[in-house]
Amino acid sequence: MSENNHTPAPFQVSIEVGGRPLILETGKIARQANCAITARYGDTIVLVSACMSNKPNDRDFLPLTVDYRENTYSAGCWSAPACPINQTTATFCR
Repeated sequence: MSENNHTPAPFQVSIEVGGRPLILETGKIARQANCAITARYGDTIVLVSACMSNKPNDRDFLPLTVDYRENTYSAGCWSAPACPINQTTATFCR
């Protein structure tokens, strides 16, 4: 079985949405996935990746898994004393 070892060059598309740029990039990270893009809008970045098998199957549905992780510690508030944090749910108390 021949595998596709060709790695495409990084590609970026930028469009204006709501007065700010929406930037879609592919080919930089998550190269082991069959398809992966990063979507950047303002201070928010989202990684979307998809993997598939080389063998077709007989299922009549699409098994889908969503892994959502909100990393609020990246805002730098874990060590700031003025930022109250609820330790049981790891969410900000705003």
